[in-house]
Amino acid sequence: MSTAAAAEHLLVTLNRPFALALERPGRVALAWAGASGMLAGGAWVAVLVRLGRASSSTSLIMTTAFFVLFGALGFVHGGVLGYLGRPAGCTRSCSVRSLFWAAVLGAPVLLLLWELSVWISITEAAVRLHRPGMMILLVSSWLVLLVVCATAVVQGALALRAAYAAWPDARLGTVLVAATFSFLLVNFLSEPPVLWGSNLRVTGVGALLLAAGVTGWIASPVIVLTLQLLHRRWQRKPLPRSRAI
Repeated sequence: MSTAAAAEHLLVTLNRPFALALERPGRVALAWAGASGMLAGGAWVAVLVRLGRASSSTSLIMTTAFFVLFGALGFVHGGVLGYLGRPAGCTRSCSVRSLFWAAVLGAPVLLLLWELSVWISITEAAVRLHRPGMMILLVSSWLVLLVVCATAVVQGALALRAAYAAWPDARLGTVLVAATFSFLLVNFLSEPPVLWGSNLRVTGVGALLLAAGVTGWIASPVIVLTLQLLHRRWQRKPLPRSRAI
């Protein structure tokens, strides 16, 4: 094998993991992991510090814990959505490899997003100090958060549309999801819940967003998986034999 052929083979070999990581399952999982981690570990901690529910001295620990926890949950949810909405040419094994390489190759990206989340979490202290260098990093971190969240929304919408089109129980699932959302919204409006990690009670728009979040993050995956299991069980169930008259 010539040197040029060996170099080309090496490039193809190295490019394969990146191509798999950028398939829809890995792409959606990585985008949701970054958005979930930054929202919980950065923006939410900044809100808690601003309201006096947390101190700037503990923001690093809270940011790290929230980023890891909600980033992992976001990766799992995004991976499931990307798997359900995978393109026609992407098999199950391809989806698994895509998620694996997205986790491996996306680790440095998530580490960078964690560092930016730390800056977001100390927004209160940075604004109080009003140093030009800190303000530049702070504004840049918030802009990155907006870009990551927009990317997660776009990728999630594309995967959701594809998954919904291929969902055999779409009508029944839509009714169940809508009923769950309505039930949660009525309960949250009648008895405003307290947000985890604070003493804040959500009302109005906050209750609407919380009901949508619980429906999308918890209820919808349970409904989808349950209907899929029932659908497969029904397909495998043998038809009753007709009696001869």
